[in-house]
Amino acid sequence: MDLSSDSAKPKRRRWVYWSLGVAVIFGFLAWRVVLWGMHGTEATWNRGMLKQIGLALHTYHDDYGRFPPAYVTDKDGNPMHSWRVLILPYMDQGALYKAYDFSEPWDGPHNIRLLDKRPVTYGGRFYDGDKTKTHFAAMVGDPCIFRGAVPVSLSEVTDGSSNTLIIGEAVGAGIPWTEPRDIEFEKFTRFGDPNGLSGFDNIAVTVLCADGSVFRIIADQIDGDARAWFTRAGGEEIPRTD
Repeated sequence: MDLSSDSAKPKRRRWVYWSLGVAVIFGFLAWRVVLWGMHGTEATWNRGMLKQIGLALHTYHDDYGRFPPAYVTDKDGNPMHSWRVLILPYMDQGALYKAYDFSEPWDGPHNIRLLDKRPVTYGGRFYDGDKTKTHFAAMVGDPCIFRGAVPVSLSEVTDGSSNTLIIGEAVGAGIPWTEPRDIEFEKFTRFGDPNGLSGFDNIAVTVLCADGSVFRIIADQIDGDARAWFTRAGGEEIPRTD
């Protein structure tokens, strides 16, 4: 009877288990590296998209002497068209702008078919999800640069353009990109709210200032009322965390 072969079996099993354990650990570490790389790329992408939006807003301002309104209304005051549509010609999207019918609301029978033609500027890189939704939304309210149907000029931003936020990531808000809907100033409570201004990683929110600069806000490092950072004449300064 050969006992040596029997005694070797437990050793082989231990070797197999050890090898599987090592493979699992290395696989997990490799995935973390890939995920970290995707996060970095996504953050860089969103910064770039917000810079493009900021450039489009300022070019619009150069042409009209004011920023676009948050929305255009019908004769009864109902929002019909978003600022995201109004700046399309300033993002090399002239053909899409011409295809949009301003005689009907954003969700009219013609315009609703344009939802799946969302410009890449309004989307993410890896964490894109529904490609009819925008990843970026403005803060809308009477004290803000986007105060509603009435446009605002830079001369009215007495806090200074570098101290006034206008747009941020709204990855979880689920806003169709042509819908004249953004984040309401009166209802905004905090950065990181998945139904409001939130980033793809639930840690930070990339935001656009009125001067065109872009930075990230670490959600759990905010003290006080962050709504004040969106007011154009409140006298606040933005303590940047990024």
